[in-house]
Parts: sequence; structure tokens; C-alpha cells
Amino acid sequence: KLYITSTGLDLVVILNKFNGQIESIINAEGKPPWHRFDKDTDYRKIYSTRPHDCHPNYIFWLNDEPWVTRCRQEDAVCLSDVNKRIHISGDDWVISVHDGIVRGQEVLFSTVDGCIVIADTQTYQVKETVKLYDLPGYGGIRGWCRGLYLHENLLYIGFSRLRKTKAKGKLAWVSALSNLGSPQKHASILVFDLNSREIVKDYAIPQNDIDAIYAIIPEPV
Repeated sequence: KLYITSTGLDLVVILNKFNGQIESIINAEGKPPWHRFDKDTDYRKIYSTRPHDCHPNYIFWLNDEPWVTRCRQEDAVCLSDVNKRIHISGDDWVISVHDGIVRGQEVLFSTVDGCIVIADTQTYQVKETVKLYDLPGYGGIRGWCRGLYLHENLLYIGFSRLRKTKAKGKLAWVSALSNLGSPQKHASILVFDLNSREIVKDYAIPQNDIDAIYAIIPEPV
């Protein structure tokens, strides 16, 4: 089966990966799938469905169950029981959550301001928040931190170039990091060593080649 986030409709769609048929549709808040939208409308023809109720971003598997991160709620929930929840941002920190990567007894989350949040896979509690922007080698204000890829002890972290948005509240974290200097004008990928807790590599994407990085994947072999 293939699990797909339909961010604009606040849904997760499950397909048969061999024939492409839809097997089930799950609302990321645990509500009926079409409680808000019309299932007979082709939303590809509509410019935007904002504001989203939960904005699901990334699906991962935890303890043999599918979970999804939710931008608006700043958490991750189990798709079969949304009461199983990891509150990623905490009570005093308002920030959007993106990817979730499982590593042994931990799950690593990216937040758009440049943090890696580490939670326990058994207790669903946050154990540590790594503020990448406080580390040597971060290199000034970067864009939205989203994509993650884990290879052994190295975590590859994708940053999209900052762009204009009408939702000014989404950029509040940029002002909070103003002491780092001017925003970078390109997308980039940082490599973070989970063992030494150091930034070990910075890949700058040539300006205007790729502006948005939502995911990082290994080269096919």
C-alpha cells in the first residue's frame, strides 16, 4: 500500500501501489474524511484550500503503525488512533513541524525554524531539542527546514529558500533569529552528526536551481 498526504484536503490517502486504486481515505484529525470538503469536487482546479485545519505533512511508521505530522497542531499522531500523539513543539514554542524519521528508540522531527526534536518511541515524550542555529557552521538565517534523510549517524537536513508570504505569522521565527544576520538567498542541505552533535557539512544549492526542498532521498542504485 502507498500512503500519501493530501495536505490541501487534510487527508491521508491509501492506494494499492500495483493498480493505483484508492483503498481508504483518512482525515488527519480523526474526523469523517469529507466533513469539510465535497468528495465530488476536483480540487486540482482550485488555487488553494487554505486555511487548512491540520496541514498533514509527512507519514512515518512507528511501532508498526502509520503516523503523520501535522503542521497546524505542531504534533504527530497515529492514523488509527489520533489520541496517540507526540506534542513536538511544547506549550511555549509555536512552530510548524514537518518530517519524522525513526531511529531505533527515537523519532527525529524537523521544525521549520531549524531545530531537530527528538522524541521517545515508547513514551511519545520529547527528550531533546537540538537548535541547529546555535551550532558552529550554521551560517546565518536559512529558509524553511523540512526534509530529513538519515544515513547511519548522519542526518541530512533540507532548507528551502525563504519566499514572500501573506501569512506573516509564519515568518515570526525569522525575526527571532535576526542576530544571525541576513537571510541566505539560496536553498541548502546541512549534514548533522548525531553522535558528535556537530554540523559537519553544508551544501549550498546554486541560487535559482532549486528553491524548495521538501524531501531528501538517496540516489537509486
